[in-house]
Amino acid sequence: MCKNDNLLISIREVENILQEYIINNKQLRVDNRYIFIDIREKYKYRYGHIPGAISMTEKQVMNNVSELKKYDKVIIYCDYGNAGLKLARELVYNYRINNVCNIVGGYNVYRGPISKG
Repeated sequence: MCKNDNLLISIREVENILQEYIINNKQLRVDNRYIFIDIREKYKYRYGHIPGAISMTEKQVMNNVSELKKYDKVIIYCDYGNAGLKLARELVYNYRINNVCNIVGGYNVYRGPISKG
């Protein structure tokens, strides 16, 4: 569970979520419980990303703040966790989006199934 005091979610917690929601190692079952947002550069996303994740720039995330409120949990990740944490903090403290967290260590520590394209 995301802890709003530090806005972090461990890779183990992410893997547990994915075990429940990944279908055929390719896509995340669509519902309003979780959304994974990949804020890395587009070419990195195309090369490999967490199944079901959507690629958005930080600006796109900020322009869609109202959409984020419909999810139980918004999980943001970048390469190593720094940019994701900065964005998560901004969403929580400036926009009161309390369902957001950042993956500790970012995509760099993720070892689960990936999707490409």
